[in-house]
Amino acid sequence: MDSLRGKLLLASPAMGDPNFERAVILLVQHGDEGALGLVLNRPTDTSLAEAMASLPGVECGIDGPLHRGGPCDGPLMALHRDTVGGEERVMDGVCWSTQREYVEPVLAGAAGPAVFFAGYAGWGAGQLEGELQADAWVVTDTDGDTVLTPGEGEGWWLGLIRRQRRDTLGQRFDPKIVPPDPSMN
Repeated sequence: MDSLRGKLLLASPAMGDPNFERAVILLVQHGDEGALGLVLNRPTDTSLAEAMASLPGVECGIDGPLHRGGPCDGPLMALHRDTVGGEERVMDGVCWSTQREYVEPVLAGAAGPAVFFAGYAGWGAGQLEGELQADAWVVTDTDGDTVLTPGEGEGWWLGLIRRQRRDTLGQRFDPKIVPPDPSMN
């Protein structure tokens, strides 16, 4: 399977894991060893400034929520536009950083729009491919503006699902599972 890096995963109604129910995930890594993604539509009630207040010497010039990137614990991670100071390019106009020396300048606000995450979603070798075969996810293209200005909660997920062409949904979902109006799900 070709790499799905830079694609969105939309949880389907067949998703059996409550951690990912109605989740919108950006895949930042995908290869033979597995995949890593960040849940875009799960902002926490904690602002980034509040989360960073306990860290002495860390400047926070970003106003916005800290997102719960998934059920796996990990370092503070950022999606941003700083292609020069970015640690890893995910897609055109979007970089991903996890190392402190790359994250701190983004925290200061120098990189423009950015989204920060505590935690991530991870899959072992072949695990995501198995979930895709089981129709647990819909894979769709995205762009940097969408990734760096994510919507919130189930409403954003529903809007993205609705944007999918009807014939694509017909191929991906068992009609017995999907109600005529997905908002009734």
